[in-house]
Amino acid sequence: MRFEGVASVADIILGGWLLFSMMFWSHHPEHMANVGGVGVFSVALGAMAYFGHTWARWIVAALGAWLFTSAWVLPDATVGLIVNNTLVGTLLFGFSALPTGRGMFRIGWPGGAP
Repeated sequence: MRFEGVASVADIILGGWLLFSMMFWSHHPEHMANVGGVGVFSVALGAMAYFGHTWARWIVAALGAWLFTSAWVLPDATVGLIVNNTLVGTLLFGFSALPTGRGMFRIGWPGGAP
């Protein structure tokens, strides 16, 4: 599997985790809408990125940055919610912002061994 596929599957899994955690942990309505929206869009855009739409990964990266920021900005956040959103937001951003394969650093000499 290509690296882009691994990153896209990670985005789908992390979005699924957000949806799962939203249903089983107590959230205030603002946080529930936030986590649910980011989760749904992460799953949908991760699937699109898996099938070759690399622009979708950049939107997921922005969603990860928003999730990280919103954990600290929205009122009435619990410690568990802050930890979960900070960790998942960081992972969403990290997996989505990694290079897609074009222009990646190659190890070795251009013509083979020196």
